[in-house]
Amino acid sequence: MTQDPKAQAVASLRQAVTDVPGARGAPVPSTQDDAASAPWQDIVARHQRPGTLQLRELPPLSLYVHLPWCLKKCPYCDFNSHEHARAGLPEARYLQALRADLESALPLVWGRRVGTVFIGGGTPSLFSPEGIERLLADVRALLPLEPGAEYPKDRTRPEANLTFIPWDPVAETRIYHWNDKGGDSTWDLPASWAKAGTVQLYRLTDLGRVFERELPAVNGRLTLSGIKAKTPYVLYRQIPAPLPEI
Repeated sequence: MTQDPKAQAVASLRQAVTDVPGARGAPVPSTQDDAASAPWQDIVARHQRPGTLQLRELPPLSLYVHLPWCLKKCPYCDFNSHEHARAGLPEARYLQALRADLESALPLVWGRRVGTVFIGGGTPSLFSPEGIERLLADVRALLPLEPGAEYPKDRTRPEANLTFIPWDPVAETRIYHWNDKGGDSTWDLPASWAKAGTVQLYRLTDLGRVFERELPAVNGRLTLSGIKAKTPYVLYRQIPAPLPEI
């Protein structure tokens, strides 16, 4: 005997709610007649409304801040980024809009602490040091941060013309570097790179990445020398897999 599709869906919904640890929800219709007697849309709406699902402990919370401008739009980049000269960047208005957007979302995250703050883009270092400080000050004022949620000032933080940030804030498999003036600079590596003895340096071009050289990492620190001005670089903990042929 074939069961009514609505009744099957109700059974699946009941099982999904039951499988969530600590979940408490309104009763789900338990029979085929119950499912047929209530409009399916009402059943779904009832179990998706705020407050239906409750957990014993709230999951971790992370904050991503998007700064969408770059000096140049790379042809292989599919991020939401846009070319813009440093001069005339609407920094103050954008920071004001970011704060307003965060304030509007606060009712959704009351009582939750933030374990990670990641600033991506775009090229975050196009913003002035004062702008980044204002951004982080707004975050601190509006959200409770876990210890270590942001780098101290003397570590891997965007500066006026320098960037050294993890490309992927979760896995931290790559680090992006930009230096307006070029030359030499020394950086603290992320904690997840602490055991790295060497680091692979690649230069990014319009046609893809080009291997530059292998660099030694000493006591969790890395010195970049001979960096070309206004040129994007990416660093890997180990030799990456070849890029697919186009």
